[in-house]
Amino acid sequence: MNLYQDYYFSPIGPMEILASDTHVRHIRFSTTPSHQRPNEQTDHCIRELTDYFAGTLTQFTVSIHMRGTPFQQEVWKALASIPYGDTRTYQQIAALIGRENAYRAVGQAISHNPLALVIPCHRVVGKTGKLTGFAWGVERKKQLLDHEAQSRYVSLRNVFPSSFPSEK
Repeated sequence: MNLYQDYYFSPIGPMEILASDTHVRHIRFSTTPSHQRPNEQTDHCIRELTDYFAGTLTQFTVSIHMRGTPFQQEVWKALASIPYGDTRTYQQIAALIGRENAYRAVGQAISHNPLALVIPCHRVVGKTGKLTGFAWGVERKKQLLDHEAQSRYVSLRNVFPSSFPSEK
């Protein structure tokens, strides 16, 4: 299997993208960009990340492949169902997969998410709404949630302009 690598320089730090010939396999924040070997999959991912950070993409369509245990796969699938701009608690994710008391195990599975942003682990918060664990730091998690909240507000403002106070 051929592996390809590229980097996207997001507003909140560089992101490494690893892909095969047919799927994106990893997206993670990186501190040390190294050699690049792009392909069609990494290019598509970079276009979507660019649109996400521009506030024009709310659902990723890039082809993905994730390796993990059946439990991790179940948790990651539940994460993918969290709408753009919304959050869920670890307990809500546990309930969604039918394992109400497994919220700590859910947190462990989330911490192994190989596809930052595409599988939106940043949208999971503590039961009080507090920002908790994020593999790339709570500050980045806050920046991502703030970005989505702002983009969602601007989008709704464009669709329903009479529902929002004018800015002066």
